[in-house]
Amino acid sequence: MRSFVDTSIIRHAVRMEYGEETRTVQWGGSTHEWQSSVLVPKPQRDSWLETQIEAIRLVAAAARRGDVHLVVSPETDLEAMDFPRPLLVRSSASLLYGITFERAVPPFYLNRLLVTPRELEVRGWDPLQQALDLAPDERYRAIRAAIGPEKAMDAYHLRCAEHAGCEYFLTTDKRLVNSAKNQSRLELQLHLVFPSELAAIARRDV
Repeated sequence: MRSFVDTSIIRHAVRMEYGEETRTVQWGGSTHEWQSSVLVPKPQRDSWLETQIEAIRLVAAAARRGDVHLVVSPETDLEAMDFPRPLLVRSSASLLYGITFERAVPPFYLNRLLVTPRELEVRGWDPLQQALDLAPDERYRAIRAAIGPEKAMDAYHLRCAEHAGCEYFLTTDKRLVNSAKNQSRLELQLHLVFPSELAAIARRDV
Protein backbone atom coordinates (compact mmCIF):
# COMPACT_ATOMS: atom_id res chain seq x y z
CA MET A 1 0.00 0.00 0.00
CA ARG A 2 1.48 3.32 -1.11
CA SER A 3 0.38 6.60 0.44
CA PHE A 4 1.56 10.10 -0.29
CA VAL A 5 2.10 12.19 2.86
CA ASP A 6 0.80 15.75 2.76
CA THR A 7 2.76 18.47 4.54
CA SER A 8 -0.10 18.88 7.03
CA ILE A 9 0.72 15.38 8.32
CA ILE A 10 4.40 16.26 8.73
CA ARG A 11 3.41 19.35 10.71
CA HIS A 12 0.93 17.65 13.05
CA ALA A 13 3.22 14.66 13.63
CA VAL A 14 5.53 16.94 15.64
CA ARG A 15 4.13 16.67 19.16
CA MET A 16 6.61 18.89 20.99
CA GLU A 17 7.43 22.57 20.83
CA TYR A 18 9.89 24.89 22.50
CA GLY A 19 8.85 26.72 25.63
CA GLU A 20 10.65 28.69 28.29
CA GLU A 21 11.48 27.59 31.79
CA THR A 22 12.78 29.79 34.59
CA ARG A 23 15.89 28.39 36.26
CA THR A 24 17.76 29.65 39.30
CA VAL A 25 21.24 29.24 40.71
CA GLN A 26 22.90 30.43 43.88
CA TRP A 27 26.17 32.12 43.05
CA GLY A 28 28.23 34.76 44.82
CA GLY A 29 25.75 34.93 47.68
CA SER A 30 22.91 35.89 45.35
CA THR A 31 20.12 34.12 43.50
CA HIS A 32 20.33 34.42 39.73
CA GLU A 33 17.51 33.59 37.32
CA TRP A 34 17.49 32.99 33.59
CA GLN A 35 15.12 31.70 30.96
CA SER A 36 15.98 28.37 29.36
CA SER A 37 14.43 26.89 26.20
CA VAL A 38 12.91 23.46 26.85
CA LEU A 39 10.79 21.05 24.87
CA VAL A 40 7.20 20.83 26.09
CA PRO A 41 4.16 18.96 24.72
CA LYS A 42 2.05 20.91 22.25
CA PRO A 43 -1.32 22.05 23.58
CA GLN A 44 -4.28 19.92 22.59
CA ARG A 45 -6.33 20.91 19.54
CA ASP A 46 -9.99 20.18 18.83
CA SER A 47 -11.15 16.61 19.39
CA TRP A 48 -11.32 15.72 15.68
CA LEU A 49 -7.75 16.82 15.05
CA GLU A 50 -6.50 15.07 18.20
CA THR A 51 -8.12 11.86 16.91
CA GLN A 52 -6.30 12.28 13.60
CA ILE A 53 -2.99 12.99 15.32
CA GLU A 54 -3.34 9.81 17.37
CA ALA A 55 -4.08 7.97 14.11
CA ILE A 56 -0.80 9.30 12.66
CA ARG A 57 0.86 7.23 15.39
CA LEU A 58 -0.98 4.14 14.07
CA VAL A 59 -0.02 4.94 10.47
CA ALA A 60 3.60 5.33 11.57
CA ALA A 61 3.47 1.93 13.26
CA ALA A 62 2.06 0.40 10.05
CA ALA A 63 4.89 2.02 8.07
CA ARG A 64 7.49 0.57 10.42
CA ARG A 65 5.94 -2.88 9.96
CA GLY A 66 6.08 -2.43 6.20
CA ASP A 67 2.28 -2.45 5.77
CA VAL A 68 2.27 1.12 4.42
CA HIS A 69 4.87 2.72 2.16
CA LEU A 70 5.03 6.49 2.69
CA VAL A 71 5.91 8.87 -0.15
CA VAL A 72 6.66 12.61 -0.24
CA SER A 73 7.40 15.09 -3.02
CA PRO A 74 10.65 17.03 -3.55
CA GLU A 75 8.85 20.13 -2.25
CA THR A 76 7.98 18.63 1.14
CA ASP A 77 11.33 19.45 2.74
CA LEU A 78 11.18 23.03 1.46
CA GLU A 79 7.69 23.48 2.88
CA ALA A 80 8.81 22.05 6.22
CA MET A 81 11.53 24.70 6.35
CA ASP A 82 8.76 27.25 6.90
CA PHE A 83 7.66 25.51 10.11
CA PRO A 84 8.45 27.45 13.32
CA ARG A 85 11.01 24.81 14.37
CA PRO A 86 11.87 22.82 11.22
CA LEU A 87 14.57 20.70 12.90
CA LEU A 88 11.92 19.06 15.10
CA VAL A 89 10.51 17.36 11.99
CA ARG A 90 13.55 15.07 11.91
CA SER A 91 13.76 14.52 15.66
CA SER A 92 12.16 12.16 18.16
CA ALA A 93 9.59 14.93 18.77
CA SER A 94 7.86 13.67 15.60
CA LEU A 95 5.58 10.64 15.51
CA LEU A 96 7.20 9.83 12.15
CA TYR A 97 10.75 9.80 13.52
CA GLY A 98 12.93 7.06 12.05
CA ILE A 99 10.65 6.31 9.09
CA THR A 100 12.28 6.35 5.67
CA PHE A 101 10.17 8.19 3.12
CA GLU A 102 10.36 7.58 -0.59
CA ARG A 103 11.15 10.80 -2.47
CA ALA A 104 8.84 10.68 -5.46
CA VAL A 105 10.21 11.59 -8.85
CA PRO A 106 7.86 14.40 -9.93
CA PRO A 107 6.35 14.72 -13.39
CA PHE A 108 8.09 18.10 -13.58
CA TYR A 109 10.43 20.07 -11.33
CA LEU A 110 9.78 23.55 -10.01
CA ASN A 111 12.56 25.90 -11.02
CA ARG A 112 12.52 29.30 -9.36
CA LEU A 113 14.84 31.84 -7.81
CA LEU A 114 15.35 31.91 -4.05
CA VAL A 115 14.63 35.43 -2.81
CA THR A 116 14.20 37.09 0.55
CA PRO A 117 10.79 38.17 1.92
CA ARG A 118 11.93 41.79 1.44
CA GLU A 119 12.58 41.17 -2.25
CA LEU A 120 9.15 39.59 -2.60
CA GLU A 121 7.61 42.67 -1.01
CA VAL A 122 9.50 45.05 -3.27
CA ARG A 123 9.03 43.08 -6.48
CA GLY A 124 5.46 42.12 -5.75
CA TRP A 125 5.66 38.62 -7.19
CA ASP A 126 6.14 35.08 -5.95
CA PRO A 127 8.64 32.97 -7.94
CA LEU A 128 7.10 29.71 -6.70
CA GLN A 129 3.65 30.82 -7.79
CA GLN A 130 5.08 31.87 -11.13
CA ALA A 131 6.74 28.47 -11.58
CA LEU A 132 3.41 26.75 -10.85
CA ASP A 133 1.54 29.06 -13.21
CA LEU A 134 3.97 28.13 -16.00
CA ALA A 135 3.98 24.39 -15.27
CA PRO A 136 4.07 22.43 -18.55
CA ASP A 137 2.16 19.38 -17.27
CA GLU A 138 -1.41 19.11 -18.61
CA ARG A 139 -2.56 16.73 -15.86
CA TYR A 140 -1.33 19.14 -13.20
CA ARG A 141 -3.25 21.97 -14.82
CA ALA A 142 -6.40 19.85 -14.92
CA ILE A 143 -6.09 18.93 -11.23
CA ARG A 144 -5.50 22.55 -10.25
CA ALA A 145 -8.50 23.73 -12.26
CA ALA A 146 -10.66 21.04 -10.64
CA ILE A 147 -9.79 21.65 -6.98
CA GLY A 148 -9.36 25.42 -7.30
CA PRO A 149 -6.72 27.66 -8.92
CA GLU A 150 -5.69 28.95 -5.47
CA LYS A 151 -4.66 25.42 -4.43
CA ALA A 152 -1.62 25.39 -6.70
CA MET A 153 0.73 23.61 -4.28
CA ASP A 154 -1.92 21.07 -3.29
CA ALA A 155 -2.44 20.30 -6.97
CA TYR A 156 1.32 19.79 -7.37
CA HIS A 157 1.40 17.31 -4.49
CA LEU A 158 -1.64 15.46 -5.87
CA ARG A 159 0.00 15.27 -9.29
CA CYS A 160 3.24 13.96 -7.75
CA ALA A 161 1.25 11.36 -5.80
CA GLU A 162 -0.50 10.16 -8.95
CA HIS A 163 2.77 10.08 -10.88
CA ALA A 164 4.37 8.01 -8.10
CA GLY A 165 1.56 5.45 -8.29
CA CYS A 166 0.18 6.13 -4.81
CA GLU A 167 -3.21 4.68 -3.94
CA TYR A 168 -3.83 7.18 -1.15
CA PHE A 169 -3.13 10.81 -0.32
CA LEU A 170 -2.85 11.24 3.45
CA THR A 171 -3.84 14.65 4.81
CA THR A 172 -5.60 16.49 7.64
CA ASP A 173 -6.68 19.31 5.31
CA LYS A 174 -10.50 19.19 5.34
CA ARG A 175 -10.80 21.94 2.74
CA LEU A 176 -8.61 20.08 0.29
CA VAL A 177 -10.53 16.84 0.82
CA ASN A 178 -13.86 18.61 0.34
CA SER A 179 -12.62 20.40 -2.77
CA ALA A 180 -11.45 17.14 -4.30
CA LYS A 181 -14.60 15.20 -3.42
CA ASN A 182 -17.07 17.90 -4.45
CA GLN A 183 -15.62 18.61 -7.87
CA SER A 184 -16.80 16.74 -10.96
CA ARG A 185 -14.34 17.98 -13.59
CA LEU A 186 -12.00 14.98 -13.44
CA GLU A 187 -11.47 11.70 -11.62
CA LEU A 188 -8.41 11.56 -9.41
CA GLN A 189 -6.31 8.42 -9.64
CA LEU A 190 -6.07 8.04 -5.86
CA HIS A 191 -8.14 8.42 -2.69
CA LEU A 192 -7.74 11.35 -0.30
CA VAL A 193 -7.90 10.01 3.26
CA PHE A 194 -7.50 11.22 6.82
CA PRO A 195 -5.10 9.37 9.15
CA SER A 196 -7.93 7.54 10.94
CA GLU A 197 -9.15 6.21 7.58
CA LEU A 198 -5.72 5.06 6.43
CA ALA A 199 -5.06 3.41 9.80
CA ALA A 200 -8.34 1.48 9.45
CA ILE A 201 -7.45 0.44 5.90
CA ALA A 202 -4.01 -0.73 7.04
CA ARG A 203 -5.58 -2.86 9.80
CA ARG A 204 -8.10 -4.33 7.38
CA ASP A 205 -5.47 -5.26 4.79
CA VAL A 206 -3.10 -6.97 7.25
